[in-house]
Amino acid sequence: DVYKRQKQEIAHALNNQASDFLKFRGLVDQYKEIELNKKIKVDNVRDIRAIYDKLVSNEINEQDKLDGELFRKNFVGVHDGSTNKYIHVGLQPETKIVEYIGEMLTFLKYFDAPQPFKIMASHYMFEYIHPFYDGNGRVGRFIIAKLLSDYYDNYTALTFSYVINRNKSKYYKAFMTASNHLNCGDLTEFIDTMLELLIAGQERILDELIPKMDATEKLTLYLTSHYKKIDYEFLYLLSMDKLFGNKRNRLTLIDLENILGVGRVKINNTIKKFGNYLVKIKSRPTIYEISDEFLNSIIK
Repeated sequence: DVYKRQKQEIAHALNNQASDFLKFRGLVDQYKEIELNKKIKVDNVRDIRAIYDKLVSNEINEQDKLDGELFRKNFVGVHDGSTNKYIHVGLQPETKIVEYIGEMLTFLKYFDAPQPFKIMASHYMFEYIHPFYDGNGRVGRFIIAKLLSDYYDNYTALTFSYVINRNKSKYYKAFMTASNHLNCGDLTEFIDTMLELLIAGQERILDELIPKMDATEKLTLYLTSHYKKIDYEFLYLLSMDKLFGNKRNRLTLIDLENILGVGRVKINNTIKKFGNYLVKIKSRPTIYEISDEFLNSIIK
């Protein structure tokens, strides 16, 4: 139920809908910026605070608001309720947090090692420092997504976040193992686990993208040879939205008007013309999606 609700909240945020529970607005905005290749800086200590402010500050409880100049001033720890013990205690005071965040960023820029290794190691460093009372995980995962986007591509970055969400036990176990005092600060196993998750995400891209690219080629050939320009563009847009889009964030009729550069009358006439190929999934705003039967008749 919680997972379903979170997906609903994210869909609301994507659609800019007013809601009492839009705590994902900042998160969605930041990931949209990654997708659009807008410049988000992870260069200095203040950049980390800026990401926190935009990403999660609006959803932090009053008692967990930051009380330092940039980060927290006092104690924070990760508590294990089953043992009633702290499994990790963040660094303090704030001067030490600032110092270690600075060292983490210097390590990322200048340490002589493959960049993927440095990205994964810095992810551990950030979570070890734990600069905030709340929101460390979300900010840390966003930062690693940003760094992966810069080094690889947007798809690798976003699917890495997805794979982490699907493999939380493996992800958190890697932190626990690395933090064990018997491990003596060796991050080899941690980096190896993170790279395994990264590869799993890239393989997922290939598994999903290759069939969809094949379907796109077939659709393009079929639609361009069977329909006039406006009809082709209308059917193509809805087909791409079905193949690559988010079912909770489909194109509205207003979107279609703006993209195609035509008025509502023309859109309505086209909908009537191809009514057998469409499924109405929402009324306010009005949203249609292409039918599975239409797609399957072309791509299979």
